[in-house]
Amino acid sequence: MEPTLRLNKLEGDAAFFFSSNKIGSTLGDDIVEVMARANAAFDTRLATKSTTNLAEISEQYGKDVDIVKLDIEGRWYEMLTEMINIGISPKIILCECEMDLGDVDTNFSKLDHIVQKYQQLNYKVWTNRINTKNNIELIFQKI
Repeated sequence: MEPTLRLNKLEGDAAFFFSSNKIGSTLGDDIVEVMARANAAFDTRLATKSTTNLAEISEQYGKDVDIVKLDIEGRWYEMLTEMINIGISPKIILCECEMDLGDVDTNFSKLDHIVQKYQQLNYKVWTNRINTKNNIELIFQKI
């Protein structure tokens, strides 16, 4: 029998596991086995990962930055806003804005707001107008 792909989604994280559906086992047995493997994988991963934030990075390395490239899967607004709030003003910011993650109208309102904020901070804002994805690519250039 072909293995099937099962998805286990817990608290925003997703893990993929193959399910063998062995002869004599039930779907319930298979689900229990897959969930046990998923929980073990999540426990291991959560115990070994550490993170930091932009404020901590800027305290350690400084705020004098030439170029920032953002491709952070839907968190562009929060990151661009945090950069303003902690006083990081790079010469160039390259940013991919995913407009289809969440409500599209809300995302365009956020886009308008962040562009205005950076223009007020003396940035010229450029956009890649040739794009086949649901993303908008922006370049913020400090004037």
